[in-house]
Amino acid sequence: ARPTAAQAMEHKWITMHLDPVSTSLKTEKPSLLQTSHRSTTFQKYLALQKLKKAALVVIASNLTHDQVGSLGDIFRRIDQTGDGTMTLTELDNAIAHGNFSKEIQIELSAMKQELALSDSDTLNWKAFLAAAMDKNLVLREDKIKFAFDHFKHTDTDYLTLEDFKAIFESEEQATEIFNYLDQDRDQKVSFEDFRCALEESVDCE
Repeated sequence: ARPTAAQAMEHKWITMHLDPVSTSLKTEKPSLLQTSHRSTTFQKYLALQKLKKAALVVIASNLTHDQVGSLGDIFRRIDQTGDGTMTLTELDNAIAHGNFSKEIQIELSAMKQELALSDSDTLNWKAFLAAAMDKNLVLREDKIKFAFDHFKHTDTDYLTLEDFKAIFESEEQATEIFNYLDQDRDQKVSFEDFRCALEESVDCE
């Protein structure tokens, strides 16, 4: 039910804040070209974040016990009901009264802000691990290749639009993200395109 990047760009708050920060006393509106460029860049950033989150969940499922470290214990301490999921209330309680170190409390607060959880949202173990683990550790080339191969449903060396449709619940979102990565419009997303997207470089062309 979440909006695509293109739909999010139509939100009133976004349209009200498209003006670039002024470095002078001028108050002119940005040109249509300036606004269009900023809007497109932000849409692409949102789309790549969705792909990255999906890939991190896959990578998280393949981590060893040593790579997971203390995150398993942290998750169990937050999951007060023991049902394998974490609610926003449980996360808030853990941040406020979980007897975690100050460093862990800060990291949990940052994770909450990044995920923009609502009262009805829950995180299972894999989703928590994907959000909390050290991205510098897991976004290595071998881990990215593992996710790439997991998403690939053919014997080719590239991802297709059908592969992206299998990743995302919405066909519209899948097409949107695929088109951002398919720069030369050959209906293929190479490993390099995929790796670049996970490394959060908007200017991957």
